[in-house]
Amino acid sequence: MDSIALPRAPAFEVTTRLFARALGCSSEELLQAFRPARVEDMPAVLAFRQRRGWDDAAYVRWRYGLDAQSHPHGRLWILRMDAGPVLAGIGTEVQPIRYGASCIADNC
Repeated sequence: MDSIALPRAPAFEVTTRLFARALGCSSEELLQAFRPARVEDMPAVLAFRQRRGWDDAAYVRWRYGLDAQSHPHGRLWILRMDAGPVLAGIGTEVQPIRYGASCIADNC
């Protein structure tokens, strides 16, 4: 059986440069703008989510701890240039990784 050649994904540096150019900034500025959300980002995060039809301030506060009083269950990474709007967001959470009886991650 012949194997199908999959297209090669562009290198991280190439993708970063293309996105930065589209946003009118340098690759370094783009990488600095991608960071964990902070309490002061809450209004911009909610505005970003509302533009997508999600009106869920309580969830964001609970899930990502963006109210300075709760313990987060995950981390929200955002792309935000200076004090502008949030352009993108990725929610992550800590998951234990086990192999057999061994824990191979810090959070087991």
